[in-house]
Amino acid sequence: MAPRHPTLAERYLVMAPDLRGAGWTDAPPHGYTEEQLVADAVALLDALGLDRVHLVGLDIGAILGFRLCLAHPQRVRRFVALAAPQPSTTAHRAGSSASS
Repeated sequence: MAPRHPTLAERYLVMAPDLRGAGWTDAPPHGYTEEQLVADAVALLDALGLDRVHLVGLDIGAILGFRLCLAHPQRVRRFVALAAPQPSTTAHRAGSSASS
């Protein structure tokens, strides 16, 4: 099978994992919170022995990528978000109360 991203694969280990409940993954009835999906990504990095990665996220993957950067900044070298809005950082600060 040819790599999905051959140009990037010349220089990097390239993976495009499916999120929980998408593609070839199991679809459990629960566990689709952003926190759980970020935990899934960290568990994948741990299982593969990857301490720090360059991360590209598309759509919901980009939103989760932002969350991963905020929750585990030591795991991400660089991050590129595609087709997703920048999240409000004030909503993620501990003890912060978002107001409208």
